[in-house]
Amino acid sequence: MNFREAMEFIQSTEGKMDKYTLENIKKLLNELGNPQEKLNFIHVGGTNGKGSVSAYISYILAANGYKVGRYISPTIRTYQERIQTLEEIGNKMVETNISEDAVCKWMEKIKEACENIKKMGGEIPTPFEIETAMGFLEFIEQNCNVVVLEVGMGGITDATNVIKTSCCTVLTSISLDHQNILGDTLSQITKQKAGIIKEHGSVVGYDYSAWSKARGVQDEITPILLEQGKKKQAEIGFADFSKIQNVSHSLQGVGFSYKDMEEIYTRLLGKYQVENAVLAIEAAYLLERKGWQITKENIKRGIALTKWKGRFELVLEKPIYIIDGAHNRDGARALGESINIYLENKKILYVMGILADKDYESVLSYTGKYASKIITVTPDNNRALPADALGRIAGKFCKNVDVAETIYQGLEMAKQEEAQYDAVIIFGSLYFLHTVYDYLEER
Repeated sequence: MNFREAMEFIQSTEGKMDKYTLENIKKLLNELGNPQEKLNFIHVGGTNGKGSVSAYISYILAANGYKVGRYISPTIRTYQERIQTLEEIGNKMVETNISEDAVCKWMEKIKEACENIKKMGGEIPTPFEIETAMGFLEFIEQNCNVVVLEVGMGGITDATNVIKTSCCTVLTSISLDHQNILGDTLSQITKQKAGIIKEHGSVVGYDYSAWSKARGVQDEITPILLEQGKKKQAEIGFADFSKIQNVSHSLQGVGFSYKDMEEIYTRLLGKYQVENAVLAIEAAYLLERKGWQITKENIKRGIALTKWKGRFELVLEKPIYIIDGAHNRDGARALGESINIYLENKKILYVMGILADKDYESVLSYTGKYASKIITVTPDNNRALPADALGRIAGKFCKNVDVAETIYQGLEMAKQEEAQYDAVIIFGSLYFLHTVYDYLEER
């Protein structure tokens, strides 16, 4: 099997499941010898911030001498990014994506397992289930000390929740997203997300009290998580955003203090990145209490070294180009907050694309007012909202809207007009950002 054939096999399993359960991935992993039982996990769930928090935790652990497996979705640049390792070698952080040869090797094994399942009358697993199994196999092969495992969607029936134990469960901010699958209310979605809490496990949660207070709503999330923690007899704690102090923002990075730790610095921009870093710090504190070899100095060093693409990322300085993955209501709110911090009263051009199953009108309600002009594009995804449809909605929030036939054309339009603006922000869906990076690198 070559890499093209491996990709074709994965794609051939798309859309085979009518409902989400863990039965298929359990059968697949059983055929593969249950590799997940040989690994240590930090399981990261939530709605927004999973990727950033996972990145912070990974770099903190690597800075403390651990070899870390990282399971990421969705990816931005290449398919192989979803399964990678991170370790510090010679004072340098080395990220290594799964190789094409490894993908081929594991797909041959997984395809055989799928054929056995089919012979026994079982259903073929979905691409995400297959990729999750592939990740487990690769992390064993790479001798990872720990795997930072990012939930794909929801929690209870997410394929990653096939693991029975975790060293630590981390829950990021929770808000409305994927309502067609997870439920229409914040309470319903929280119960889904809380499904990754393990029996007798250890849990670190976002400061949902502060999150709710900032939005002028009642905290529905914390009581649900505490109830779930009690049912599972799990230790559960929360970050405390009131202990964040001395915050300073610039387009080069953010400095802050938290509890007894001073002069923390992150290159990731945005008010929410301080909160994400604090959640990772609390996860590191919990692991240290459980006997992991983690020092405050290396926590700070890990945060300072953390890289994560596509989250209010400054990719060009002259002219200013910023890339952001805001694709739901809370992500859009955060993007608006970041614009207020870094680009207040600036003339801004948007290049925007989004998926049709997202609450794109809410996204525009939080972001549209900051745009002097919006160029709409269609992301590279079969769930994409066509650029002309997005353009009609965008017109409610910004008087100056252009529709591009392709992503490339949208970026060319922005290039031709960039001199008229203080900044260009490209955002909406992570699924078209790989094209953006390729385009900007060519420039």
